Amino acid sequence: MAGRETEAEDGQRSCRRILEDLNLAVVIHISRLPSHGRETVPCLRTQPAGKTLPIFFVDGKADVQRKANETVQGALFVTQETLPGALADLARAS
Repeated sequence: MAGRETEAEDGQRSCRRILEDLNLAVVIHISRLPSHGRETVPCLRTQPAGKTLPIFFVDGKADVQRKANETVQGALFVTQETLPGALADLARAS
């Protein structure tokens, strides 16, 4: 499955780029710092096109996952190994 990587200096720029080229899902690696991905999600959730966009958080320590789960309703947590299957399942369902 092909995807497009959006990299930006901060969460607001990432949010704008994602919404300009809306994808099937957003994948955020929470094991990496800085945590711009976690800043991107609240922006996405305030926009009509981003309200229902599936968001996958990949890896990350338990405390980081807990913080993400508290701030992102409906977040999906996967590992790097299970991500391809989760995205394939989502693509089949769409």
